Amino acid sequence: PGSGWLKLSENVRSLEIAGQKLNLVEAVYQNGDARELFLYWFQVKGQSITNEYALKFAEVKNSILYNRRDSAFVRISVPYHEGEQGIPDLAEQFVRDFYAQIVAVLPQ
Repeated sequence: PGSGWLKLSENVRSLEIAGQKLNLVEAVYQNGDARELFLYWFQVKGQSITNEYALKFAEVKNSILYNRRDSAFVRISVPYHEGEQGIPDLAEQFVRDFYAQIVAVLPQ
């Protein structure tokens, strides 16, 4: 949110990808007539996190246990028009298709 963008909806959900559970947030934001669908999550040492407090806890834990403080924020956005069908499925399919490549460059 910011710069005129307003949150219309937000749902925490998970996807099963190659036998792994990916936790993510699905949110719709609007600015004037423009709408965007976002799928996003935080990635910390192979774990997907949807909550900023859990993110901070994971960063502190990994700092103590592994001397690592790295994490990543992954966000996919798709233009979204009211009444359009299939946009959430399109974004989800993108995550499914590219998840292996995304994870390959994220902190493990």
